Amino acid sequence: MILRIASSRIVGQGDIVGRSGYFSLNLSANSVMRGRLDARRTLKSLVADLRFNKKYMPINVRNSNGKLVNYSCELYGVTPNFQYNNTQDVVILRFADVLLMGAELGGPKAQAYLDQVRSRVNLPSVPATLENIKKERLYELAYEGVRYYDLMRWGDLEKEVNRMKKDVPVKTMGVDGTITIQFRKETRGFLPIPEDEIQLSNGSLVQNPGWDTPDAFYQD
Repeated sequence: MILRIASSRIVGQGDIVGRSGYFSLNLSANSVMRGRLDARRTLKSLVADLRFNKKYMPINVRNSNGKLVNYSCELYGVTPNFQYNNTQDVVILRFADVLLMGAELGGPKAQAYLDQVRSRVNLPSVPATLENIKKERLYELAYEGVRYYDLMRWGDLEKEVNRMKKDVPVKTMGVDGTITIQFRKETRGFLPIPEDEIQLSNGSLVQNPGWDTPDAFYQD
């Protein structure tokens, strides 16, 4: 049984243990502290179900029938709910991620690292090429919030955004239509730094390229 709370500290560091006589009432297995509804927290409890200790992010994709499906919830068999089942409280670095990083770096153990990830699920060995490692990260780390940054790191983000975001079905005032979202090269994929953080930095931080003009947030 693993306890998980929306905090930078774990339970064993003294946040709850030894301080509350209502430990079992305040915390549930594989969940967070109970309390008022907070969309930033994962409030899902399945006793002794360790699957929910894997990080997951909302992945909403239209299936072949045009229905918007939350595949991160489908993966774990939970009801799609943006308040309860779509958040990531704790950053978790899985060993498979570490192995794939090692494989991507190359070196004499690259093939062994890739094989170790694949053999865990009875998949055959494939050459430790960059293309195969990219595919393995796509499958192994699906729904875990790292795909965007992998694509940005490889320089593949523009190509994938332009491919995936072309002619996206939308409905406006009851009228069906499509929209195409173009990758903004000037941002290089980086997100904007919050303006209040820039102001609090006393000049240490400057806005990321592509987000430093008044109309940057309103471009098509």
